[in-house]
Amino acid sequence: MYTGKYVFSQVSFFLPARIFDRCVALYNGNRYVKHFTCRNQLLCMVFGQLCGRDSLRDLIVGINPHADKFYHLGFEKNVTRSNLSLANEQRDYKIFKEFAYTRVIAEYAVRFQDILPEFHLPTESLQMLKIQLSQRERIVDMKRQAPHH
Repeated sequence: MYTGKYVFSQVSFFLPARIFDRCVALYNGNRYVKHFTCRNQLLCMVFGQLCGRDSLRDLIVGINPHADKFYHLGFEKNVTRSNLSLANEQRDYKIFKEFAYTRVIAEYAVRFQDILPEFHLPTESLQMLKIQLSQRERIVDMKRQAPHH
């Protein structure tokens, strides 16, 4: 029997905690939080995406059988549907959006370095890419909110 780390904990190892903590601090995500932190919420949502869960109820049904392994998977104790539901309602989605953008930008930088080794992507270009992505998102949001004739 394999006695190493669980696959989910190996995958979550690649989610850089320092960068995510910066995003959480930027939007005060863990303010007034005692137990169910933003990191725990992120891990629950990543678990749901990787397992192909469709709803919160389905996600909790998939997570609960592993309750005795929560520590080894990276979860905290209080993973319940009500905690996850409240966190999804009350926390600013921009925490996770910002984190995703930083990961996408970092991946683009790595891809560009692999394809064109002599091409150095300066940090200004990365910031411009981030601004362009957020402006596109705002335009899409405005189009969704505009009344249809």
